[in-house]
Amino acid sequence: MSRSPPSCRERMTISVRQGLMREAIVSRLTKTPKHA
Repeated sequence: MSRSPPSCRERMTISVRQGLMREAIVSRLTKTPKHA
């Protein structure tokens, strides 16, 4: 890992990755079958 501050692209990819993780968690919480 480089010690240089995160570039705009790296920051964007990190934000997108966090967004995908959040969507996955939300979808997992909301789409769980009630009868399970």
